[in-house]
Amino acid sequence: MSDLENLIQSFGYVAIFCLMIANGIVSLPSSQFVYVTAGFLVSSGKLEFFPIVIAGTIGNTIGNILLYEATRRKGLDYITRWRMFRKEKILGLECAFRRRGYIIIFIGKFLPGVKVVVPVAAGIAKMNRLSYVTIIKVTSFLWAAGLTYFGVYFGRNSRDGTFGFYSIVFVLISIVAIYLFLRYVESLSLKPVLQ
Repeated sequence: MSDLENLIQSFGYVAIFCLMIANGIVSLPSSQFVYVTAGFLVSSGKLEFFPIVIAGTIGNTIGNILLYEATRRKGLDYITRWRMFRKEKILGLECAFRRRGYIIIFIGKFLPGVKVVVPVAAGIAKMNRLSYVTIIKVTSFLWAAGLTYFGVYFGRNSRDGTFGFYSIVFVLISIVAIYLFLRYVESLSLKPVLQ
């Protein structure tokens, strides 16, 4: 049993809530691992689907709001001192955000490597708080539900060999989505967000 699985199994929904607050602030631990592991535990009858999604959604939303507020109040220089945020990435996304804010925030929250920068760009651009919180709640819920379901599916079908195929498809879709997102940002006459 992995440490993450042991932690979630021991502390249940409280662990998911706390892990997703941390994920919302610093993108660690990976939400993909948390939700897929929790979904796997649903398939074995140790957790329930909807409480996982609710705890994760609330936790990730709180974490993203804290990061947004820190950036909004302290500015870019403060956030880049954390050394996990590259100034070029943030400025590129922030410029794109100023042109197509809601689309950038919504799509960016579903893309690994981009989603952690989204609250920072929104905070620098001083996006309307109510709009930001609404988008973050919706995207956090959809992310939690989708990945948890993927974990449930994995748990129920891990022995028949189809999980490996669907994992590859999921990775390929993610790569294509990131590529299309970067092309969209470039179409706004900006340098690429990720390098």
